[in-house]
Amino acid sequence: MSNNLIKSDYYFIAGVIVLTLALWLSPRDLEGGGHIFFLLLFPFKIIGIVLIVYGLFARIKKLITDAEFRSKKQFIITFLFIALLFGPRIVDIVFYRLTAPEDFYITAATVAKCESNSPGQKDRLLPRCLLDVVTHARRTEFLKSVTPSVRETLEQKMTNEDIDYLIRQAENVRANESAVWLMGQFHHELSTSYLIEELKMGGRFHGANDVERALIRIGSPAVPQLLPLLRSKDSRTQDRVVSVLAEIGDERAMAPLAHRFLSGSGRAGDLAHFGVAAFPYFLQALKSKHTDVRTSALFSLAYHIDWPEDSRTATEDKIIAMLGDRRPEARAMAARVLGARKVARSLDSLRSASAVEKDLSTKRRMDSAIKAIASSK
Repeated sequence: MSNNLIKSDYYFIAGVIVLTLALWLSPRDLEGGGHIFFLLLFPFKIIGIVLIVYGLFARIKKLITDAEFRSKKQFIITFLFIALLFGPRIVDIVFYRLTAPEDFYITAATVAKCESNSPGQKDRLLPRCLLDVVTHARRTEFLKSVTPSVRETLEQKMTNEDIDYLIRQAENVRANESAVWLMGQFHHELSTSYLIEELKMGGRFHGANDVERALIRIGSPAVPQLLPLLRSKDSRTQDRVVSVLAEIGDERAMAPLAHRFLSGSGRAGDLAHFGVAAFPYFLQALKSKHTDVRTSALFSLAYHIDWPEDSRTATEDKIIAMLGDRRPEARAMAARVLGARKVARSLDSLRSASAVEKDLSTKRRMDSAIKAIASSK
């Protein structure tokens, strides 16, 4: 194959080797002298990238400009070179899968192993060790949330100094995603407060989505600190907080989210996370002056909320009555609910409503509901 290579190809190969070694040797923890080693390796990363770009560009340019060089074999070699760019990532995954699969999960054994490497919590080695495990696992995409018992262990063992260390790492561009993920695996007042401040700021050092997911994993303990943010003057902060509270599903947040929905500023989907507990609020929404609130409540009643047996008949009556709503979209959605729920006793009302309906789209929805109910008998 060496006869088919050009001079620039060797630059490309050298660049891949240099960059791979520099990435593998780079420390993940920049404390305790790690930052010096990181700075020493940084020029090698730049050199590797320059060699890769130069070598690949020169080969592609020669393929385009030199007709004699252009052949099926050279196109295959070029494709292999491009595939080689993903080599370090593939090797990374295979290596960790074969050599240390147990390190992809934070188990009680992982915590014990980290503690044995950090007697007396010296130099914050426990969170440093855990963070290293998380970083490896995130690179190989095998990390899963900790079990309740491990969560309890972390809540007991993590000190204020440990959390300070994680926060510093969360603000470090190399470790932020892993540190944020780790802080989301247990509740500690300092780490939860930090994540909430980051949520308010939209994620200064990391994506807002990472922060949201971490708070969702923390769950109910974060709710008391999140609820006051629903009164934030920043609408983006409000939206992020609502999403987190809805995913957590703590019933302390249900009434505030229901108020937002009923007033026309919230979403039915957020309230639907609470399941049957939110059923009374959706019935209340059917009387709203906001058309979009009525229609979205109907949609949730059709597909997202279970109906309590003792309220089924009364709920059906209210939805049948909405076939006479003043807005065609609400009438159409009422018909959709009745068809989806196969409410047989609504057939006569649907036929009567369809006979006088002037809006063609709504009429088609009513006729569709009639067919769905009739075919289910």
